[in-house]
Amino acid sequence: MCRHETTGERPVDRFERDERGVAKPLARQPHRGTKAHRLADAVPQ
Repeated sequence: MCRHETTGERPVDRFERDERGVAKPLARQPHRGTKAHRLADAVPQ
């Protein structure tokens, strides 16, 4: 596996060490946003 040029680490090693323990599982359903967000998406630009 390749190494990151800035950190010199393999991305998988960095993930296992720093991120896996704090990562949360994906939601079962997609986020629908608030009513304001849905209305803003419906307004033509």
